[in-house]
Amino acid sequence: MAATTESSVVHDSVLASTLRRRAPGYITQVGSQCPFWYWMRKAKRYKPVRGGERIERSVEYALNTDEPTYHGYDTLNLHPTDDTTIVFANWKQYYKPIVISGREKRINSGMRIFDLLEQKEQNAITSLINQFNDDLYEDGTGNNSKAVVGLAAICAWAPTSGTLFGVNRANEAWWRNQIKNTNAAAWDRTNSEATMTYDMETLNTLCGRLKSGKRRYPDVVICTEAYYQYYCFCTEKIGRRFVNQKVADAGWKNALFNGTTIIPDEDCPNYTGGYAQGYWLNSEFLEMFYHPDANLTVTPSDRMPDQDAFAQTVLWMGGVICTNCAKQGVHFNITAKAA
Repeated sequence: MAATTESSVVHDSVLASTLRRRAPGYITQVGSQCPFWYWMRKAKRYKPVRGGERIERSVEYALNTDEPTYHGYDTLNLHPTDDTTIVFANWKQYYKPIVISGREKRINSGMRIFDLLEQKEQNAITSLINQFNDDLYEDGTGNNSKAVVGLAAICAWAPTSGTLFGVNRANEAWWRNQIKNTNAAAWDRTNSEATMTYDMETLNTLCGRLKSGKRRYPDVVICTEAYYQYYCFCTEKIGRRFVNQKVADAGWKNALFNGTTIIPDEDCPNYTGGYAQGYWLNSEFLEMFYHPDANLTVTPSDRMPDQDAFAQTVLWMGGVICTNCAKQGVHFNITAKAA
């Protein structure tokens, strides 16, 4: 039940309205904590989806390869082609509680209530975003597959097996991401050849081979901190380094590789053995979706039934989906040779 005293009613109303007003501002916090989420918003790939048992997208997986030329009265081949299918992603849900005891509420009555509640609110939001950012690098099997399907599945080290968004990669070669294994030899401290950038160019070329959509090549690389450092060492060798100024102005350390923005993230996990890796992403074929009613949304305050306490929750419901895995890649197993 809601609080019954006049002061409690006022505080509940103020708390609820204040947190609801702050809710749109929560999204901006992502820009300093979660690079994938930030990039999806920047690329206008963070989209609302209201309702439905699951999120479905139509995918074009083949082009019509029939001979297009003819002469005079030749018979034209007008048979239908099978070139599209449906992929889907299930809804994933995240929450964090905001709880305050009646004692805390009364002690922090009046305007001082905002100090305590704001601290609890910020803690809940930060905790949710941090956990979500960790899960974005996983394969979606966490917590009995309740976690979001992340980059470890979309850009798998071994993309020839497993099912992703309803399509079996063992059977469908067109649904496999690109890979480049540097075999634990990348930036060479003793020689002038920057082998890391050679492999980066190789992967970039692989991701750009399929000419579909407006953006042929990856537009962002989200990577381990070591991957970023190794690349920066390479640019020092060749005497040039550029940054995406808009991304830098948003608070992200970054560098450019042939127009592709490279952003390090301390939460990005290493490859097996502690070696560095980077996810090469083409955001034109990625979507991060959310339900408008659970987009870091704060629920109303309720009195806990068996305690002198009040609880709210911050909710997020959505997921990630890819519509062209062949445009995505992972560069992994990278280290620096000893000087």
